[in-house]
Amino acid sequence: MLRKLIIIVWLLLLNSNVFAINQVNKIRIGESDNKTRIVLESSLSGDISVKKVFQLANPPRLVVDMPSTVFKAETSSISIKPQSSIKEIRQGIFNKTTHRIVVDLKSNVKYSYFSIGKNKEIGARLVIDLTPSKDIKDLSSKVIASTHESKPNKTITINTKNIKKDLKNKFVVMIDPGHGGVDPGAVAKQGFKKIYEKNITLNIAKKLQAELNKYSNITAYLTRTSDIFVPLRTRIKRATKKDADLFISIHADSHDNQDVRGGSVYILSENSSDKEAARLARIANRGDEVAGVILKNEARDIQSILIDLTQRESMNKSALLAQDILKFMKDVVLVKNSKANFAGFVVLKSADIPSILVEASYLSNSRDRNILTNSDKQTQLAKAIAKGVRVYLNKNY
Repeated sequence: MLRKLIIIVWLLLLNSNVFAINQVNKIRIGESDNKTRIVLESSLSGDISVKKVFQLANPPRLVVDMPSTVFKAETSSISIKPQSSIKEIRQGIFNKTTHRIVVDLKSNVKYSYFSIGKNKEIGARLVIDLTPSKDIKDLSSKVIASTHESKPNKTITINTKNIKKDLKNKFVVMIDPGHGGVDPGAVAKQGFKKIYEKNITLNIAKKLQAELNKYSNITAYLTRTSDIFVPLRTRIKRATKKDADLFISIHADSHDNQDVRGGSVYILSENSSDKEAARLARIANRGDEVAGVILKNEARDIQSILIDLTQRESMNKSALLAQDILKFMKDVVLVKNSKANFAGFVVLKSADIPSILVEASYLSNSRDRNILTNSDKQTQLAKAIAKGVRVYLNKNY
């Protein structure tokens, strides 16, 4: 009797859609009156829900983030008419909890979306409407509504609600003191004493954390708080776990030519900007090799179909952050370049977190070394970086 009761309850739960899985079984595109409509349809046994919808520019794209989704629709076979504002639709797994759909657009659009509940014959649907827009500032406007059908082909009246874009007012910054533990980084001599990069970077990082935490809307964390080794990929994961908005890695380099000096800021580029940038990337990336971790065997954090999309946006933001920090850094240390440099540092390869690497200066140069080992100068440098972060956030959020 109990067994039969359990089976009945289980069937009722299934029928009530409690365990419905997010699904996209079909995608249709329609064109009418200067408007493009995208319809994503689920199965009768499934559900279709969305976490967020947003736009990206240069090139224009519409992004639809869903919970983990069973995606059965063939995007390559979708019929797109020549007059459509859509170029292509792509999809893939973004992370463990998110499935991302990317709509490549021919030009800027305004968008709105609403959901339609399933009925006895048709599964749940998500409807997205696109209309042309000349002003890039209008890209954030959207309309969200929800309705249910009691009969197929019923005319639907949709009550729409304008959603005001919420400006983010709390930020998380992950500070990464370069090297540590068995990986000392650059080593220099000051009299009979050895100076290790790993200690310099930790001191500056702690001071930077203190400066950033003075701002009421910023919380700063460190990837390491003591002299321990942290694998490069783990540093990125710690930033992701804290849902960081920015990632700042602190380093202090050394050079065979003791006359070389000056600070700089790096952002990610697969093609290093010059031989010096490539050399720095090789040296920094040895960190994982010290612990016996081979970077080429690291699993991809994000599906290849989307990594270019997210990295490009993060790199644009990283460049803006670098510029703001360099403006203040030059008041404390000699700055080699007024613009950001480019390199393939592993710690900059978070696809969705704007990331920079600050080379504070050269330990191998006596004048730079005197700055880097001076506690007051370290504090000044930390304040300069913090001011740059503050300016960046105020301008871009």
